[in-house]
Amino acid sequence: MVTASAKIVGVFLRMYREKTGTKEETLARDLNMSLSALSFLENGKREPSIHQLKSISAYFHLCIGMLLGIDCDLHRTPLRKPESNEKSIKEYAEYLFNEYNSGTQYLQGKGT
Repeated sequence: MVTASAKIVGVFLRMYREKTGTKEETLARDLNMSLSALSFLENGKREPSIHQLKSISAYFHLCIGMLLGIDCDLHRTPLRKPESNEKSIKEYAEYLFNEYNSGTQYLQGKGT
């Protein structure tokens, strides 16, 4: 059974990869995983390991919580939570992405 957190990670992973213009092959190689393993993660069909979460968050300069759909800035007002359906998760991913200054500071490695 696929969990909601696996789906959230998959949506965020694909969104960040696409918004940075990173090819699947490049990301898989850089994260030291097979293309099929990356595909399973992006499609929410596999729970990521702690090691994979750390690698992905370091690659995109994000906190691990961001990949899980959690606001990492403790000084901010709590963000809304996603529903469990895939459309809502994608909308939530876009919402979080946009909340972080359109993600540009984080995607370019300039985040604080």
